[in-house]
Amino acid sequence: MRLFLGLSVLIWTGALLVAEPLDVGPQEPTVELPADPPPMRRHRGAWTLSMRSQLVFTSAPDRPHTLAVDLAYPQRGRWMLRAKDPGEDRRTLIYRYGSRLWSIPLGTATSYAAKDNKAQDMRLMFALRRALLAWPHQFEWTGEGKQREASLGKLGSLRAHLNEQGYPILLEVRHPDGSAYETLTDLQWKDVDGKSRPASFHMIVDGKKIWHEKILRVDRDLRFLDSYFIPHDQRPKAPPRVGQKSRRFASPAGLEWEHMVKNGVLDPIASARWRDQAKRELGKEGGELLTGLGRVIDEGGRLVAVLLIAKPGQAEAGGSWKVTPPRAGLIQRLPQTGPLDSAQLRALVAEAREGGTPSRIVLWETGKGTREIRVEVAP
Repeated sequence: MRLFLGLSVLIWTGALLVAEPLDVGPQEPTVELPADPPPMRRHRGAWTLSMRSQLVFTSAPDRPHTLAVDLAYPQRGRWMLRAKDPGEDRRTLIYRYGSRLWSIPLGTATSYAAKDNKAQDMRLMFALRRALLAWPHQFEWTGEGKQREASLGKLGSLRAHLNEQGYPILLEVRHPDGSAYETLTDLQWKDVDGKSRPASFHMIVDGKKIWHEKILRVDRDLRFLDSYFIPHDQRPKAPPRVGQKSRRFASPAGLEWEHMVKNGVLDPIASARWRDQAKRELGKEGGELLTGLGRVIDEGGRLVAVLLIAKPGQAEAGGSWKVTPPRAGLIQRLPQTGPLDSAQLRALVAEAREGGTPSRIVLWETGKGTREIRVEVAP
């Protein structure tokens, strides 16, 4: 019989937090890596699908656990189960980055590559969470009445039973042979800011209730760098920061206008058109558009989006303008011309990570010809 968290997957990782660590045996970390997944991008306006939950295991009702699941599009996922015991912090992690999957078992900082059936089980875990948080998007659901199904190709399938409002009260992920892998039952939903969000459910495996899960928070606007979905010991090593000049920064709340860029290419004509559009949406009383242009890039230096910033005015701006909370992170001045040095960028991200989780990289070009790179850090 499989137990919990994945659920045979986490037995394999040695992640039985309600028990003692298991010996997973010696394995070698990944050496030859497949190609990276496509660049991270928004899907239906959301950068990520993130949830934070509290779990109460049937086998340990007096010892609650916490679960953090973060999904980015496409093909990225991070799962962390955690139990705080007196004097120690016990946790296990699972990562997905494209076709690669790893686990970090309880009691170690070393990642282990998942293959074959273990990797397939992890993909099923992430698919079920994505179906829950993105409902009814990101999968092609078919069916009539209260029954819905969605194919996962060779991986298996998803099944949902809906309530009168069209939200699942049962959500299940299945193996290719049709057998259930994990089932969420008694799914409850609640209204948050005019939108329905999952609130709680039971996790069922092999016909038995494994835990009750209460969802504490669902976020769709969090930003993560690619490295967040890769274990620390699998990330490219950053060069030493000898002689670098960087400083911490803190920016007040303001307004941002961000536009995705296709194929990593910035067309000057399109850039001018976007700036005009941003001005119109800002309005006369919406705020003051600052000079300069921000280029949102990934850790490889590839262009992801164009960013404009404004000081808030008397009225709330419309269109694509969004109110942003205060920002903090690391900033470094760059030469006025020339390509961005990839080693310098990796070093700056590594340094920023010492103050938190890097969430966005912005190459800011001021109207005065100066350039600076900012690595924002999530609280």
